[in-house]
Amino acid sequence: MKTNPYKYESIFITLIISFGLLLRGFNLNFNDFWSDEMVSFYLSNPNLEFLETIKLVFASNLTVTYEIILKFFHKIFGYNFGYSRYLTLILSIISIFYFYKLIKNNKNYHSALLGVILLSINIYHIRYSIELRSYTLTFLLSIILLNLIFFQGKIREFKNFFSYFLIFIISFFMLFSHAYSILVIISIN
Repeated sequence: MKTNPYKYESIFITLIISFGLLLRGFNLNFNDFWSDEMVSFYLSNPNLEFLETIKLVFASNLTVTYEIILKFFHKIFGYNFGYSRYLTLILSIISIFYFYKLIKNNKNYHSALLGVILLSINIYHIRYSIELRSYTLTFLLSIILLNLIFFQGKIREFKNFFSYFLIFIISFFMLFSHAYSILVIISIN
């Protein structure tokens, strides 16, 4: 009797993502904040008025999306150095899931399994997922955009305005998450 290789798919993926979470959680470092991380922490101060935050972000960089999400994160969980890095940790874990979904929808289960394993142990993704920077958010938004556009190795056919609007919104947030995301958007076009 032949067993179904996809029978334990959710268990394998849960274990791999959990392993990725452990690697990232184990490497969280609350002691060394770089100067750009300190700027992000300051700009996301929930006690600053929203318009003041926007003015300060545009005066210092263009990572508006990340700074605003971090500001709301601080409003909910408290304005603390220690809590700040949990946002990028959460975004990193979500990006592993969406990366798996992207590969599975466009290749096959075994490719997706290998891809998610490689991303889970990727030292650069681990390192950036524990820093107070917008790279992890940019990666997540890029993966979400690619999931929306590509399916089964082809560009999806969109038949309604909402799909185009959603792609526009995600692209807009990407552009204000990191300047390099313009390369992703141009490459898709």
